[in-house]
Amino acid sequence: MIKKTNANKSFIEFSTKYQPLKECKEIYGKSESTFRNLVRAWRSGQHQGNIVEHEGKLFFKTSWLDQKFKITKNKATATANNEELIKELRSRIKDQGRQITQFHAELQRFQLLLAYKEEKIKQLETPKKSFFSRLFRRS
Repeated sequence: MIKKTNANKSFIEFSTKYQPLKECKEIYGKSESTFRNLVRAWRSGQHQGNIVEHEGKLFFKTSWLDQKFKITKNKATATANNEELIKELRSRIKDQGRQITQFHAELQRFQLLLAYKEEKIKQLETPKKSFFSRLFRRS
């Protein structure tokens, strides 16, 4: 079992306030060169306290990046939710397209049946001469 010490507490605070480069690229959707430019400026004396080097790795303060890139965590999750919504809507559009195609095929079948029935009705309405009437024709 891990003992609760001030060192563990400070590490937890550090890990929630600062994120490594790889995770920052994913969260903010920025390229590595963007972050390298920030590091270059940090090494020249800017952005003190916002970038920390720990065990040879660079960590960026998330609240500072949020402010710098004008992104809130709600916007990041909203973007993810929007992407899911777009996928769902595209799926629905495909399904409705298939339904329209099926409906169109059924409509064509019904039109053919209607034309066939109308032809049969015309045939029934025209008086046919029976076999006997043809035999006993009066001429």
